Amino acid sequence: MFTSRCVAIVASAISAGGFVSGRATAQDDVLIRGGATSMEITVIAPRLIHREVSRTASGTVEAVSLTRHVGYADLDLSKQSDVRELEQRVGEMAKVACDQLAALYPFAAANSPDCIRQALNGAMQQVRAVTAAAPH
Repeated sequence: MFTSRCVAIVASAISAGGFVSGRATAQDDVLIRGGATSMEITVIAPRLIHREVSRTASGTVEAVSLTRHVGYADLDLSKQSDVRELEQRVGEMAKVACDQLAALYPFAAANSPDCIRQALNGAMQQVRAVTAAAPH
């Protein structure tokens, strides 16, 4: 698994894709956010990376993630076609976020989770919650 030090760097889509960072634990990989008030789904792409401390030390494993938001204010989630559109947007954003994360950190740790699958798991939970809450 990880070493005792686990750091999550969360890059958020603010303004033109600027970054913010903060500390978190591995349990923070899934952030459930969304709903009628925020009108966005949060997609979090996770990756474990290995950092070498020195040439003689083995280094540490850090959890990094990239966070992107998918808006749905323009969709009517009581319509199945709009639900499919939201799912497609989330899927595309998960791929984009994972590709960006892989470019930033090309050397993943051996036990790094499948980025797209993990990002979709958390985001689709949010999609199901907001579609269930939509008036039918």
